[in-house]
Amino acid sequence: WQRVLGWAKHTGKIAYGGMWAMILLSPLSLIQSQAAWVTRTMGRGDEFYVSRELIQAWQWLRISSPINSVILPDDIWVGVWTPPNSGRHVWIGHDHETPGWKGRKTFLQDLFQTQDPQRVRSMLNETKADIVVTTSADNGMFMHRYAAPVWQVTKVFGSVVIWTKAQD
Repeated sequence: WQRVLGWAKHTGKIAYGGMWAMILLSPLSLIQSQAAWVTRTMGRGDEFYVSRELIQAWQWLRISSPINSVILPDDIWVGVWTPPNSGRHVWIGHDHETPGWKGRKTFLQDLFQTQDPQRVRSMLNETKADIVVTTSADNGMFMHRYAAPVWQVTKVFGSVVIWTKAQD
């Protein structure tokens, strides 16, 4: 019993010291992670900005598109925010929620670089998306040039355009 009591006292001191270390170091860790987040390179600079047009498009999608629609956004960041704002599924969104995210990211980039209308339409079919949302004038022109008339403008909110596949 004496050995067990000695072990318990020794272990208790380690646990007690560990508890104080966590109490004292946790705020430092939190401050460090927040500082890293705030000072990180922002990339495009629009990670926290959502245009009025995009909000209107999401509202329209929530009200006017079938609930089981799959949306192909032209921008991955838009794909991240489309499900919570429209109530619809996306072909690519959060990297941890999208199966094969890296491959889909490359596919999306390749899609909007392709200049063969037949290949563009084939790639759009591969996604099995019902709706394409373009958020830039360049990608809107791309769809006009390479995806029409199979894909047609359904609704326009400024630079945000909602495209649906033409009925056969």
